[in-house]
Amino acid sequence: MFEAKEDGGGDRPAGCVRCTGRQPGIGRGGDGRRLADLSQVNDAGFWLVKEYFNMSVTQTLKTWTVMETIVSIVALVFALLLNAMLS
Repeated sequence: MFEAKEDGGGDRPAGCVRCTGRQPGIGRGGDGRRLADLSQVNDAGFWLVKEYFNMSVTQTLKTWTVMETIVSIVALVFALLLNAMLS
């Protein structure tokens, strides 16, 4: 499973495709897509939506969290479909 690299890198994985059969980088969109960790208040878009729609911070936080969750799920589904088509 692990092979020594010719560049003297030691015993490291030779590549995702060879180790796991998966396409490298496809899962990055799904699992790395802005995790719901309440960092929304640091996002300028959060405050723009709040002011533009005259919402309270609580309303905006609830709406923003639902929106981010939907975006993350869609990205994960897209990554899984893309991986299935390329495999």
